[in-house]
Amino acid sequence: YDTFRRSAVARFSSTINPLPAEQVLKSSLLAPIDPELLAALAPLAKIVAATLKDPDPRLSSDPYLDAWRCFALGLLAHRQGDAEEALRWCDRSLSYNNVNIPRRISVRMTMAMALHRLGRIEEARALVDNEREAINQHFSAPFSSGGPTPDGWVFWFDWINARLLMREISAQLVP
Repeated sequence: YDTFRRSAVARFSSTINPLPAEQVLKSSLLAPIDPELLAALAPLAKIVAATLKDPDPRLSSDPYLDAWRCFALGLLAHRQGDAEEALRWCDRSLSYNNVNIPRRISVRMTMAMALHRLGRIEEARALVDNEREAINQHFSAPFSSGGPTPDGWVFWFDWINARLLMREISAQLVP
């Protein structure tokens, strides 16, 4: 995984396209990251943040992509150790009208990690507990590669991302 993310960051570090910038940012932050690689993500984060000029989700030209971008920036803030900023980005991601279940779970797991960092353990635990069944239910069903839904695109890797983040915070919440 570390080799993959280093390769992706090196390959896309000079992109000006927010779509691959967001995807590399998100996929590089699914596990704790070393400070050098975290710093290398800054140009990509700048590209992503520039697309989110208006904080009002009702004015978004693409709420589906903007919600993913806010999630990626929330996960980045968490990995940088800024729990308050992570919560702000996560709240903003959840404020968009479209609903993507694995993204919602990923956002809430990121929120749980930020809350844990702030010492708000019971709030973090409640978020994890509220989403655990949806992840378990998805992975008990036959495999589906995913595709378009009424609420946007959902793919198998979106569910993997949600489960990875849930496992990370669950390990932190073990008494």
